[in-house]
Amino acid sequence: MAMFEIPPALDEFPAFTQETVLDGTTYRFTFRWNVREQTWYLDIADTDDSVIVAGLHLVEGADLLRYVTDSRVPPGILFFVGVATETNLGKDALLYYADEDEVASL
Repeated sequence: MAMFEIPPALDEFPAFTQETVLDGTTYRFTFRWNVREQTWYLDIADTDDSVIVAGLHLVEGADLLRYVTDSRVPPGILFFVGVATETNLGKDALLYYADEDEVASL
């Protein structure tokens, strides 16, 4: 059982991709900053770059995967804490994942 932070690999701006392992499966997370809306978006793909979900708006408190119907979606809960700005992702604005065992214990 675990709940953990997913630290962003802020290599490039305004968009970057990183590999993240959730419940034993590797996913590719692509973070994109939208200048016009002043917010971050997240796309999740498998390791073959086949998109599972695109355009998840990183808003505080929402279960970001709740309405995703793709069977490849991570089985836990992905949620965001904080109000994202251009420069605070991974500092004051954090992405968390509660794994499948953690969710089952709730």
